[in-house]
Amino acid sequence: MFLRAWEEIKKGKNMMLYITFLISVLATLLSFLGTIWPSKVEWIPNLTNFIDTVILAVLALFAVDFLNERRLREKFKEEWFPQYSWINIESRMAERLKSARKIKLIAISPLHFIRGYEEILKGILDHEHAEIKIILVNPDETKTQAINLIARGRHINFTHGKQVLDDICTKFENYIKKGRLEVKLINYIPSHIVTILDEERNDGIMYATIYSFGQEDPSRPCSIITREDGKKYDFFLREFKLLWGQGINLVCNKKEKQGEEMK
Repeated sequence: MFLRAWEEIKKGKNMMLYITFLISVLATLLSFLGTIWPSKVEWIPNLTNFIDTVILAVLALFAVDFLNERRLREKFKEEWFPQYSWINIESRMAERLKSARKIKLIAISPLHFIRGYEEILKGILDHEHAEIKIILVNPDETKTQAINLIARGRHINFTHGKQVLDDICTKFENYIKKGRLEVKLINYIPSHIVTILDEERNDGIMYATIYSFGQEDPSRPCSIITREDGKKYDFFLREFKLLWGQGINLVCNKKEKQGEEMK
């Protein structure tokens, strides 16, 4: 323990901690001597006031060290981890969706999104220059085993995936024919539900929501990303572009398979 402390002192590490420790030990010894052998500390006038001053100094050092530690933790968090907020994403996004004209979505099987926002989405698509692009996991039974191997046992609800495709093809077929709604299927399982609203506008915003295992609670960790976030904003835009390029078009024809085969 002492060797490690000495090595850290030589390297200038944790100096504030060691200085605080030494001052605390000194104050304790002086207080002890003043009680047991007052004559030994007569050379220090107003010993009690002196010790009080030392204690205040120690507390000040603790405060400075705490603030420095907090600043370093926040800096580390900002650089290495996205900022997540614990919010009800469905209610939070509903108001912003109403003013959106271009939407991009990456999800496994967003049944709640399609059904919960059906009227809002149709209202958006009724505008001439509206555009909605959705990337979904391909629920094709022939690919389920391979995808589950990639997911390493992660539970994926493919029943919801088929229901989503059916809903899109029956409720939004007219918008697909107009080219305002496009859907592509991928053989990749995303870690987040990514909703991108009006990416080209100054008030463009993204919601990157963490997927969970079988939790139905609508409140979950969500990173709200704006154009001001720079690299994170660009990262999810690139991610959408790459997945869109690898996806296959959804074919709404009951006589054919849902979706074309992957190349």
